[in-house]
Amino acid sequence: MATSAIVLGSEAALALYPILIKTVPTNLPTQILARFLVYSGLAYFFATDTDVTMTWGHLKGITRSSFLGLLTLLHVGTSYYAFQQLPAGVSMSLFYTYPIWNVLGAALGFGETFSLQEILLVVVGFLGVVLIAYGNKDPDPQKQKDPFNWKGLLAGLLAALTESAMYFAVRTAERPSPFYAVLELYPAALLFLIPIILYTKSSLDFRPQVWARMVSFNTLIGFLGYCLRFYAIPRLPTLVFSLLSFVGIVASFGWGYLFVHETPSWLTLLGGGLIGGTVAFSKLQ
Repeated sequence: MATSAIVLGSEAALALYPILIKTVPTNLPTQILARFLVYSGLAYFFATDTDVTMTWGHLKGITRSSFLGLLTLLHVGTSYYAFQQLPAGVSMSLFYTYPIWNVLGAALGFGETFSLQEILLVVVGFLGVVLIAYGNKDPDPQKQKDPFNWKGLLAGLLAALTESAMYFAVRTAERPSPFYAVLELYPAALLFLIPIILYTKSSLDFRPQVWARMVSFNTLIGFLGYCLRFYAIPRLPTLVFSLLSFVGIVASFGWGYLFVHETPSWLTLLGGGLIGGTVAFSKLQ
């Protein structure tokens, strides 16, 4: 029960990321650089010497961490791009297909079996995601984005697939520490990001007020939220974690209503009810 509550809290917190992207007036390279710097620095600060040695102290650890760094860079880049290019509902609904990929990956790669009832729970949960997505409208027609932007749609799908791959990376990590997981995912991503920024001559925003907001958010919301998620992943069955993850999209629309005035429709409320009912029913089994 406590671990499930941790997942709910982490998903609600991480659902704030689209709000950060929409409300902080800066560019994408700066957003990603700030996130990687904060996560990497905090992970090294809190990790044990054993965590650091196992991730970066030998060839096997360096190879795995480097691969996962590339995966993380792809994930974050596609996530941010999708959030920028698509309406919040479309980008989040695509992103939240990752619980489905989790279940599929667990069945194909780890031999987990799921009953018909459990599969139906996942399907109903995703139906709730779809209803939420189609029920979302920007209050200002001039600001509405194209929901059929193919680059944004592809980015959203890649974000979901890479999120699922990161789930299995954390699940198969040699140590269950969340700081160990962050060390495997983010420092190498930062190392790969820097030459990309230099090669593409991307402009970076160094305004103190922008960095103050990004560092605060990535520390108090992002890093903490991911540490809670990474703590829970090896301690919960795939199905339970995946169903609880659907709560994130419900939270995202709550935050959207509060901070950027994305008014939920009756379809959004119905979708949220379906997801809430799915999670509640799964906990009663």
